[in-house]
Amino acid sequence: DWSYVTLGVPGQPEKSGEPEALVEAVEQIETLAPVEEVEQDEQDGKDEQEPHIGQEIKQGTVLQLAFQGEAGRWTCLVQTDDDAHQVVFYSLCPVSVPDDRYGPISELILRANDGLIIGNFELDFDQGDIRYKTSLDTEGDRLTPALMRRLVYANVQTMDTYLPGIIAVLAGDRSPVEAIAAIEQTADQSS
Repeated sequence: DWSYVTLGVPGQPEKSGEPEALVEAVEQIETLAPVEEVEQDEQDGKDEQEPHIGQEIKQGTVLQLAFQGEAGRWTCLVQTDDDAHQVVFYSLCPVSVPDDRYGPISELILRANDGLIIGNFELDFDQGDIRYKTSLDTEGDRLTPALMRRLVYANVQTMDTYLPGIIAVLAGDRSPVEAIAAIEQTADQSS
């Protein structure tokens, strides 16, 4: 059965600023409250803008955290499926895709994914949500803090790198090709 905890939203403890804070929170995943207790707490002050990706999953554990990167603030979700021995980490883009920007943002995501080795961007065409996903299959092994750290860092660093380009394309300030070129130029300058 599922457990669900929200961190980093009004009235809840804050875990943001450094990827290490996310790793520390994820390492506490076995201490999450049962879903029934949290659902009751959330009914009183539920924010309609909160992401709901975890509601589609039927088994495992979900942890929701806030993260502040250089390019902005967004929500992260960790999902585990104990039966399949999998853990998935999502960064949920803080802006949604308007109907008239699906074409350009789809192109940007395809161009971005072409060069990514760890993880990928996803676009929910029904909701207009963009997310970045990294995942691990731990069957025959165990999930160590070092593995979790790499999963989290690769994820939030990628979202932080691409978020300015996503925003520029959504605003119509840059084409997907221009946005990817700017992201690559910035990455080249920082390495």
